Amino acid sequence: MIKILDTILKIEQDSKAKVVQAQKKAREIKETAEKENAERLNAARTEAAAFLLESVNNLKKEWEEKYQRVLASQDTKHADFIEKKSNEIEHTADKIVAIITKPQYKNLHD
Repeated sequence: MIKILDTILKIEQDSKAKVVQAQKKAREIKETAEKENAERLNAARTEAAAFLLESVNNLKKEWEEKYQRVLASQDTKHADFIEKKSNEIEHTADKIVAIITKPQYKNLHD
């Protein structure tokens, strides 16, 4: 009878030891999985941050180019306006000079 009880006790102790080993192995697997997931998550975050930064920089560059084109367009419009008005002023100045140098009354006497 003692032999049977010793066998049962040994089986119970072996079972407990196997359960402890299984729990230890499960914890190791869990820790490894959590570590791998954390590494993958960090890599994904880094990749997403780099992509976001690149997108923001590209968008910023695109808007800067559009802004420069608008400014250049405005400069062209202003330059055209100034040139037109300059030509008008020059033409008017020529008329004034002509009136001063050749008054109308002189044409009557010539």
